[in-house]
Amino acid sequence: MILTDERAEDFLSKALVHLEAQEGKNHLALGLALALADGRAECAGAFFGTVVKERTVHTVALQTPPNPLIITAGDQESIGLIAQELATRKAKLPGVVGPGDEAEFFAQEWKRHTGSGAALAQQQIIFEISRIRAERPKEGSFRMMHDNELPVAAEWLGRFAAEALPHEVHSPEQLREAAQKRIRSHELFVLEVGGAPVSMAGLAEPTRNGIRINAVYTPHENRRKGYSTACVGSLVSQQLAHGRKSCFLYADAASPASIALYLRLGFLEVDRPRHYLFDEPPRQSLMPGS
Repeated sequence: MILTDERAEDFLSKALVHLEAQEGKNHLALGLALALADGRAECAGAFFGTVVKERTVHTVALQTPPNPLIITAGDQESIGLIAQELATRKAKLPGVVGPGDEAEFFAQEWKRHTGSGAALAQQQIIFEISRIRAERPKEGSFRMMHDNELPVAAEWLGRFAAEALPHEVHSPEQLREAAQKRIRSHELFVLEVGGAPVSMAGLAEPTRNGIRINAVYTPHENRRKGYSTACVGSLVSQQLAHGRKSCFLYADAASPASIALYLRLGFLEVDRPRHYLFDEPPRQSLMPGS
């Protein structure tokens, strides 16, 4: 049986224990649902689905239009129920993100119900870290981004998206709005060398135990100098020192440089999700840097 909710609070009353049981794998869905529940994020028309069998949650799904559907691990019957429910609702899905086999099966079911084809947009790796190997900047200092750095933040978020999320489309206005919001929410940080920022990393969607790191970007001219490692390492150290039990992040499985960086810091691989795109035009994402 699939239970659907209109409010994140009602969804979490059913799904929280399931999501936190494997928080590293489920941090994206968990953090987003918590943000919607406490008002840190808003989204009209969000979908929340929970598949329950014999009073036990088997899998959950949520979507915040126009972003992809997020699904957690589950058997094919459960994934099929989610696809059927969304097809019945005539939902407009740009894609799906979830554990590899589950995401692939959902894409197949979505095509069966709607005729929409699917293409693999990205093979991803979820990393988690709870203890860092010391990485202090060899030069410069680590700090939050300032309001007067809005143009830099918007430009770097755009460059990050172009490299890491090429299937998404962001207007200059969206990038500026996202950068401004994230700076004011104290979510963007930089490593500064010689009085100028040289590398960036961001925070997003905290859970009750951890937080996600994203928007990791270093301009080409500053790469291979250890700046990315120092920036991410400093951010992880800060968050763990502030009481977070873990930090999480998504990485492109086709980016050996990024993978090497995270492994060097002490991140551990916890899952290999896939992101499938359905037959839709390039979308306008509401969350650049995600």
